[in-house]
Amino acid sequence: MDKIAKAIADHSIIVKVQLEQKERLAQQVRQQSQKAVSALGGLKKEMSDLNRQWNSLTASERGGEAGAKLMAQYRALSEQAKGYMSTLNAAVRFEDRLARQREKTREYSNELKN
Repeated sequence: MDKIAKAIADHSIIVKVQLEQKERLAQQVRQQSQKAVSALGGLKKEMSDLNRQWNSLTASERGGEAGAKLMAQYRALSEQAKGYMSTLNAAVRFEDRLARQREKTREYSNELKN
């Protein structure tokens, strides 16, 4: 029985360490996703400003240099936003996966205790 109790205790420590590592990793992902959300808010404001500027242009200005400049700026911001969105989507998927793994690890830990 002592060998079994020792094995359970050893596994319990491993499980706790794995949980702590996953929690630290999840915290890092949360921080990155918060930065992405902040950046997206700024990009949204800039894109809104560009839309206002576009709406103030005349038809001939839209077809000219001023319109081309606004479109180029809008395209650049759109590409930047896509990068943040993919980062944010990846962070959400990663955090969901970590949550599932944590739950499995806790279930395993509870089985070892019983």
